[in-house]
Amino acid sequence: GDHRANEAQKTAVRNYEKTHQLKDGKPVEDHNNGQQPGEGTPNADDTPAWGKALIERLDRIESVNAANSRKQQLSGVIAKLPEAMRKAYERLPLEKYTPEEFSSTMAEITSEVESIANSNAARGGVFGKPSAASGQNKAELTEAQKAAIAHREGPNSADAQPF
Repeated sequence: GDHRANEAQKTAVRNYEKTHQLKDGKPVEDHNNGQQPGEGTPNADDTPAWGKALIERLDRIESVNAANSRKQQLSGVIAKLPEAMRKAYERLPLEKYTPEEFSSTMAEITSEVESIANSNAARGGVFGKPSAASGQNKAELTEAQKAAIAHREGPNSADAQPF
């Protein structure tokens, strides 16, 4: 069963590459030597049903992978924004864009995010979570501070604790 499945997959990939003039996922220059388009190459009508199903499945997988890659690129750009502002950009239908539309949209988004981040930085705003030690000295309490905290008017409790 595995042998037949592997062979079917290889055949489907070969047919897909021939149909779309690809070699290892990259466009191939036309080497028809003057033949008419379709001569010596398989037609879509010649492809069996299982081959068509595999080709469609490969197309869907490629589109999902492209969409995930685009979402990762977008997330890297909008990471400088606060969560509330990111949501608007995350709703964009990136899978519907052509590569040219996507690159121009990413350029626009990048310039918008940089502009927003720069204008907020100029006003003193910072997007992100504050660090735990920013602006505070984490030194031990002095004996006077400990005594002031432990001091309580009135009698101590049964175990000699002030509270």
